[in-house]
Amino acid sequence: MEDIIFFDIDTQYDFMHKDGKLYVPDAESIIPNLKKLMQFAKKKNISVVASADKHGHDKIKETVVRGAIAVPNKKLDGLKAKKLKKEKIG
Repeated sequence: MEDIIFFDIDTQYDFMHKDGKLYVPDAESIIPNLKKLMQFAKKKNISVVASADKHGHDKIKETVVRGAIAVPNKKLDGLKAKKLKKEKIG
């Protein structure tokens, strides 16, 4: 499954839970399926590319991928890119 990539777009607390600032109606109903998708990706060694706004730490726990690398939305020089590869979140 090396040619498969999962995209996780904005699964953040503010969107996914009723008390979030930018709540999407009924979003919490898909959280169990999101968790299953992430577990499947881990089991099958599928890469996950996730987006988040400024609050990457605000992702719901069900979609946090261990060892994730946070990539800022700006151009990086070579040194900063190398440093980023060493940083891990989750």
